[in-house]
Amino acid sequence: MKKLFTRRLFIYMLAAFLVTISAIFVLQTVVSQYNNNATSQNKLDEVRRSLPTIHQILSS
Repeated sequence: MKKLFTRRLFIYMLAAFLVTISAIFVLQTVVSQYNNNATSQNKLDEVRRSLPTIHQILSS
């Protein structure tokens, strides 16, 4: 009986560990993608602001 309880406890603890690791991985992935999208959007906005200036310089 004690061995069955120990084995079952080990399986539950292993499952909880794997669920926790998976949740952390998913959370980090989502946050990283959000940060990358925000950085890319900021760079794109900078390029859009600088394009008219470059165009004015080249046309004059």
